[in-house]
Amino acid sequence: MRNLYFSFLCLVLFSGFVATPSLLAADGSKSSLKNTPVEQARRYEAQKNYQQSADMYLKTAQKLSPPDSELWRVKAAEMTWLAGNLDQALSIIQSTDQSQLGNIMRARLNIVAARIARYRHDYAEVSQRLKFTQAGLPRSMQREILALQKEADSKNGVMTRPVDHVKQLMAQYGRERDSNVNDPLWNQLMLLPTQALSRWLGEESSPIEHGWVELAYIAKTASARGLNNALLRWEQSYRNHPAYPDRVDSLRQEERTAPVTSDLSRIAVLLPTSGPLAHLSEVVLDGVMAAKYHISSHSPQVRIYDTAGHEHDIEQLYQQAVADGADMVLGPMDKKQVDQLGQAVLSVPLLSLNYGNQADLYNPNLYEFALLPEDEARLAARKMAADGLTQVATITPNSRWGKRLRRAFVEEAREQQLQVVASATFESSNRHYSDVIKKAFKVSKKGAAVQVDGIFLAATPKQARLFKPLLRFHYLKSVPVYATSHVFSGAPDTSQDRDVNGILFTEIPWLLRGSGKTSGQSKQPFPDELDAL
Repeated sequence: MRNLYFSFLCLVLFSGFVATPSLLAADGSKSSLKNTPVEQARRYEAQKNYQQSADMYLKTAQKLSPPDSELWRVKAAEMTWLAGNLDQALSIIQSTDQSQLGNIMRARLNIVAARIARYRHDYAEVSQRLKFTQAGLPRSMQREILALQKEADSKNGVMTRPVDHVKQLMAQYGRERDSNVNDPLWNQLMLLPTQALSRWLGEESSPIEHGWVELAYIAKTASARGLNNALLRWEQSYRNHPAYPDRVDSLRQEERTAPVTSDLSRIAVLLPTSGPLAHLSEVVLDGVMAAKYHISSHSPQVRIYDTAGHEHDIEQLYQQAVADGADMVLGPMDKKQVDQLGQAVLSVPLLSLNYGNQADLYNPNLYEFALLPEDEARLAARKMAADGLTQVATITPNSRWGKRLRRAFVEEAREQQLQVVASATFESSNRHYSDVIKKAFKVSKKGAAVQVDGIFLAATPKQARLFKPLLRFHYLKSVPVYATSHVFSGAPDTSQDRDVNGILFTEIPWLLRGSGKTSGQSKQPFPDELDAL
């Protein structure tokens, strides 16, 4: 009886959204109901005399022809269900020609059948009855279908992923701006594990879906100190999103528990200070400490955590840093460790010093900053293509570092439809670069036989200062040279830099280093050191 009472309440609510079927004759006018007991059926329904109402709706159907007759049979089935006459309701359903029904009426009929199956604990039949198109159905009907299907899946042992359930809610409520209406979606999003939200963010999705998921991720992971900044970033991307501004404002009111400030008081650094990569960590730490002592009297505290030996539990080290009061975490460098943290709950921002291997992994609190020179080589190839070049050449050292850069450049050049028509390699210990150029470009007294639109150069500052004048000398003066940031020392020297004027190189490392008092005070890793990465 309890199940019947619950279903009765559902149907009463449902009936408020779905009107009684109207009847149209073949000519489009309302068909005459004078000779049918439909008005009597409606009076019985209003009086909650459901069995009498069902009988009158059936008599109405018997006096009409399809498809009109089938519409009133649906009403009769609904009334017999409410009357508790399940056998008669099922008989009406089975004898109704569903091909004569539209989507909404067909759904109403099958929902009654699903309710009967649920009451009889036949959950396989519940699932079977709910296999119909839900497009265009009223929202109240979709909610009941979802509830029935979820219960049936649970009883049938079907493990529906929580994310799939929320995606169904997304389709129903995702575009609703009223927070009272979209509450079911928001509440279910907040019940999802943070890792599930992170994986979802890495999938292809609509701006509305992505905005909801990212906002939920922020709500679940942002610290009190970082919440407002995270919400500001979200607002910049989703000004027209249904969650803006109501849901965002409520987050600010409900979840902010401490004053928000952009100042950092504690920074944790996750680097391998022991082991084979310790010398590279020293380079990074030199820069960090140089900046710390020149910022001001409000410089943050820096605490260093050794990541060596934490290949499989880097998340534990991160959580330890947060527990120690870190407002931001810098590092790690290891790709696998970056991947691990990318899947973790990051309550404070993490600036990694390398890219992870999982390119599709998304975590709003993870900022990847790569120290890899290969990225600069790829950028050089993209810049050449953007500048309209078609035939290019490479000049790289005959070392592990040089080979890595050349490989990265050539791979990207191929993607950008660039043709590499000449390649020159040189020994770092040999300063006779003139022969290298003449051989690669087939230089004679008449000029360079190999014609190129641009040259990619991987070299140290000293090497670049030698190569650029030699290229001019060997009839390649007008050919633009693209390079990585390694051609510049970071410390401006007017007299020596004159020889590298005109070389185009990636400038971000030096913009970051040259914007304050610490410019030039920390060293950059050069080729041999970078081989370790």
